[in-house]
Amino acid sequence: MQHTGSALIFNIYLLVTLTQLLFPQSVMTARGDTRLLWYVSLAELLVNVVASIILLSYFGLAGIAWGTLIAFAFEKAVLMVVVRKRYGIQPGQLVNVPVWVFYLLVLSISFVASQWISGL
Repeated sequence: MQHTGSALIFNIYLLVTLTQLLFPQSVMTARGDTRLLWYVSLAELLVNVVASIILLSYFGLAGIAWGTLIAFAFEKAVLMVVVRKRYGIQPGQLVNVPVWVFYLLVLSISFVASQWISGL
C-alpha cells in the first residue's frame, strides 16, 4: 500500500514552515498597524482560494497544498514590503537571512529528493 500522495501533501506543507519563520506581522501589531493586517489577511484568503481551486484541477489535493503555500508566501512578501517601506525595517533585521536561506535550501533539496526517491 503506497502513501506517496499523502507524503507529497505533507512535504508541501513542510515548505509552508519557511513562511512561518518570518514575522513582519509582529512589527505591524506592535506599531498598531492592525487594520492593514486585516486587509492583507483577506487578500491572502482570496489568493489561497483562487490558487487552490486552479491548482486542484492540475494536481488534485496536492494543488490545494500548493495554493496554501503560494498564499502564505504572498502574505509574507506583502507584509515584508510594507514593513520595509513604512518603517524602514529591512528583512535582515527581522530574520537571520543566511540561516533562513540555508533552511530554504535544505528543505527544498529534501523536498526534491523525497519526490525523486518516491518516483513522483
